[in-house]
Amino acid sequence: MHGNGLISRVLACTFMWLLMSASVVADKRKDFPPPMKESEVFLPLLVSTNLHEDGAPWFSLDGRSLYWRVYDGKRFYIYHGATDVNGHFKRIKMPFSNTYRTGRICLSPDGNKLLFSSDRPVSGKGPKKDFDIWVMQKKSNQWQPPEHLSNGVNSSMDELDMSVSRNGTLYFNREGKTAEAFNILYSKPIRGKYGKAKLMDSPIASSYMEIAPYISPNETILIFTSSGRPDGRGGLDLYIAFKHQNGSWTKPINMGDRINTKYSEKFASFSPDGKYFYFVSNRPRKKPSKKQSHHLKGKQLERFQRFFNESNLKPFFCDIYYIHSDFILEMRKKALKS
Repeated sequence: MHGNGLISRVLACTFMWLLMSASVVADKRKDFPPPMKESEVFLPLLVSTNLHEDGAPWFSLDGRSLYWRVYDGKRFYIYHGATDVNGHFKRIKMPFSNTYRTGRICLSPDGNKLLFSSDRPVSGKGPKKDFDIWVMQKKSNQWQPPEHLSNGVNSSMDELDMSVSRNGTLYFNREGKTAEAFNILYSKPIRGKYGKAKLMDSPIASSYMEIAPYISPNETILIFTSSGRPDGRGGLDLYIAFKHQNGSWTKPINMGDRINTKYSEKFASFSPDGKYFYFVSNRPRKKPSKKQSHHLKGKQLERFQRFFNESNLKPFFCDIYYIHSDFILEMRKKALKS
């Protein structure tokens, strides 16, 4: 779907500015945007819309395109977004998500693997009774057909949210009626296939829910979604843990009021250079900042402001938010000292 009119061109320029400022090459640019101390809706009307953005965005290695999951009121789709040669932002439904139900996704740190969960059949026809994790490889800048991961990862339960490190270790969660349900598992690649998945140890594993893991490329930061903990803000909250030099993990920490609210915050990702942190929330939208709207006038500005005055179509519908990640470095220093 192509944007139209002034608002499309302006927001497309904003899109490229944000993505370029999130790319490694652009670190040398003098116009790098100032750090954001409060989270803001990410790309309103282009990525965050009145539909349900149900998953954090995952960026290509150069930061110039992204993938995310959307629910349109009937079914979930995976979108790919980028700006075309004419400067128009274009969002396209990924064909692999058109037929069978598709869960959330992640990209490998090098951008050459796209993993997703789905009830597509491994063989034969018709959907499976459960969700498995699949992977697509990028070759010659084209995504290849999905491949089913090994039985070391997939089971008769639902394998859902996932994240993969630079060395290929896969972190994910299952849903079902066993001890593994709603806990984080990991599996290491062995000779091209994943070995048997193992539950993470304490202090990550607990009597509470740990789902939707994000693992940093070097496996030193783990972020996950949880609820019902004594320090929770309400609904779902995001928690973070850091790895010590000896390989053990710190106790998970609530990510605090910069991120969590009395509403639900979930799912996590970073820009390719790690400077921006992305997550999903169903909180009410705040008035847009001047930085977001100062280019707009007349009907374009009215449309933009109307978006922020509207509620999502349903209470659980979410927008994607982002914030500068410098506060996470401070959390890391404090956590590793204690």
